Amino acid sequence: MIKYIDQVLDKSLAFAKANKFKSYDVSDLRRTPFHASARYIPDGFIKKLWLAPITKIGYHYPNLTNKLIGGKMHKYPQGQAMLIRALVALAKANHPLGDIDLAIKESNWLLENRSIQSNYISWGQPFRWYSRSKVFPPNLPRATVSSQVAWAMLDLFDYTQDQKYLDIAREVCYLFINEFNYQPDDNEN
Repeated sequence: MIKYIDQVLDKSLAFAKANKFKSYDVSDLRRTPFHASARYIPDGFIKKLWLAPITKIGYHYPNLTNKLIGGKMHKYPQGQAMLIRALVALAKANHPLGDIDLAIKESNWLLENRSIQSNYISWGQPFRWYSRSKVFPPNLPRATVSSQVAWAMLDLFDYTQDQKYLDIAREVCYLFINEFNYQPDDNEN
């Protein structure tokens, strides 16, 4: 079983490296004019009928769908954070795929590609994205993305003891407190 897990890890990392850590986004279909036109259909049932064919094709044939719609591959901060965390965990376990140099290289990429739409260190999605009926610009700071990067920085700090990683994670905390509508609970926490 362990040999099989090692093979999966090795192939996954090789695939990611071959694609320069870029991938398509599962919500690329939502950014097409076809999908956008559905917002103007008032009846929910008809809207589902309108979207059903493309949604089914996208679900069952994502690579084909991305080619048809001209989806663009992106390097995602949240994905890089998960990669860093995995590399650090493997290094801690003395696994041959535990590549701290690669983890540090990708943490540098994260710092170079952070959002400029905040007073604090933060990250967002590298594309325009939708939430219900609102459209948000690329790289708008997001809690889900920034928190994952902060965890990756904490993992790097734990492994390397390099203070800069702890400082980055701390600044992401300030982002949450000062820009993400932080509300203290009844105990003032």
